[in-house]
Amino acid sequence: MERRPRNALIIVAILFVAYTTAIAATITHAEHALTQGPDVCAGVTEIPGTECEALRALYDSTQGQSWTSSTGWLQTTTPCEWYGVSCSQGHVVLLALFSNNLSGTIPPELAQLSHLQRLNLSGNRLTGTIPPELGDLPDLRYLLLSDNLLSGTIPQELSALKNLTYLFLYSNQLSGEIPPQLGELTDLENLSLAENELSGAIPSELGTIETLNYINIALNQLTGEIPPELGNLGNLEVLKLYSNHLSGPIPDELGDLSALEDLWLYANRLEDAVPSELGNLMRLERLFLQENQLSSVTSALCSPPVLVALDLSYNKVPTAPACVGAADPDWAETQTVAPMSLSARIVPGQGTQLTWAPIQYTADGGYYEIGYALAPSAPYTTLGTTANKSNTSFTVTGLPVGVTYSFSARTYTPAHGEQQNHLWSDYSGPVTGYAVEVDSTASIARDPEDGSADLQWTAIVAASHYEVFRSPQPYFSLEDNGRLAGAPRRRAAHLQRSGGRNDSWDCLLLRRAQR
Repeated sequence: MERRPRNALIIVAILFVAYTTAIAATITHAEHALTQGPDVCAGVTEIPGTECEALRALYDSTQGQSWTSSTGWLQTTTPCEWYGVSCSQGHVVLLALFSNNLSGTIPPELAQLSHLQRLNLSGNRLTGTIPPELGDLPDLRYLLLSDNLLSGTIPQELSALKNLTYLFLYSNQLSGEIPPQLGELTDLENLSLAENELSGAIPSELGTIETLNYINIALNQLTGEIPPELGNLGNLEVLKLYSNHLSGPIPDELGDLSALEDLWLYANRLEDAVPSELGNLMRLERLFLQENQLSSVTSALCSPPVLVALDLSYNKVPTAPACVGAADPDWAETQTVAPMSLSARIVPGQGTQLTWAPIQYTADGGYYEIGYALAPSAPYTTLGTTANKSNTSFTVTGLPVGVTYSFSARTYTPAHGEQQNHLWSDYSGPVTGYAVEVDSTASIARDPEDGSADLQWTAIVAASHYEVFRSPQPYFSLEDNGRLAGAPRRRAAHLQRSGGRNDSWDCLLLRRAQR
C-alpha cells in the first residue's frame, strides 16, 4: 500500500518532463520559423526579395545546415553580410562558397541574381546538372563550378553570357560534346573543361574567341583532329589538350600562336611529323608531345630560344637534331623504330637467316615483324614475328625455294599505360636473300687450293634431282643451271668453282627436290 503514492509521483514526473520538452520543442520550432521561414526574406530591404529567395533556394538545395561556414545565412535580415555574399548598389554581385562542403544540386533560382558578376561554387560535392538558367545572368564574368560531381552536358545557354571571362568546369563528370555555341563568348579569357567525360570533336568555333589566353580541355575523351582554327588565337599562352583521343597531324597553324608558352599534346593519337612551324614560337617554354605516334622532328624545333622542357618519349622518331637531345636527353630510349643493320645469310643445316641489331627500346612488350616481297618496292607480306624486341635473328621457312626475295623488318610496341597507340615503325631497308630447304645430312669439304668442294649427302628415292645453293646467290656453274640432274640415289658431287680462287663461297647448301 505504501508503494502506490511513490509510483504515482514517478508517473507525474515523467509526464511533466515530456510536457516541458514538447513546449521547448514548440518554442524552438517557432524560433526556427521566425529566423529561417518566409519572414526572413520578407524583412530584407538591402536587396530585392527575389534575390533573397534565390539565396534561400541555394541554402536549402545544398544542405546549408551542413556547410563548413554559414554565418548569417537565413538568420539575419542583412544577406549582404552572410558568409560568401557580397553586394553592390543594392544587388548581390558575388557569391563565393568554394570548398564549403556544399552537397546537393545547383538550384535554377540562382538566375534571379540578375546582377551577379561572380559565382564560385568550386571544390564542393555538388551533383546533378548545370542549370541552363545560369545563361540568364547577363553580368556574370566568373563561372567557377570545378571540382564537384556535376554530370550531364554543358548547357549551350551559357553562350548568352557575353561578359564571361572565366569558365571553369574542370574535374566533374560532364559528358557529351563541347557546345560550339561557346564560340560566342567573345570576352572569354580562360576556359578549362579538363577532367570530365566530354566526347566528340573540339569545336573549331573556339578559334574565333580572340581574347582567349588559356585553354585546358585535357583528360577527356575528345576525338578528331586539332582544329587549325586554334592558330588564330594570337593571345593564347597555354594550350593543354593532353590525354584525349585526338588524331591526325599537329596543325601547322599552331605555329602562328605567337604568345604561346605551354603546348601540352601528349597521350593522344597524333601522327606524322612535328611541324617545323612550331619553330616560330619564340615564347614557347614547355612542349610535351610524348605518347603519340609522331614519326619525325626537324631542326626547326631548335628555334624557340626559351624552350626549357621537351618530351618526345614513346613515339616512333628514328633521328632528331642535337638540340632535342639537349632538352630531352633520353628521348631515343623509348622510340619504336625499325631495327638496324639487317642482313641475310644462309646457315648450313638451318637455311636463310636474317639478323639485325635490336633497338634501344626493348621494354613494354612488342616484337619484330619480318616481311618479304619479290621486289624491294613491292608490298611486304608478313612472314613471321619474333618473341620480343630483344631478339636479333629470324630463320626463313615456308617460302618457295630458289627465288630471290627482298626481306625487311619493322618493330611493334603495343599500347600500354598512357600510350594508347599500337605503334608500328617503318620497315627497315630491304635486304636480298634466298629461301632454301636444307638437307641437314649434307657435308661439304672445301679445297682451299683450287676452290672446289666435295659434297656428300644421304640419298632419297623420292628425289627427282638435287640443287646446290651458295650464299648470297645460286651457284650456276652446275649442270642444268644449278641442278644436279639424274640419279635419285646420288650421294655425292664434286663442284668446281666458277669465279676463280678468290671468289669465296660463303657456304653451300643442298636441297633435295621432290618428284
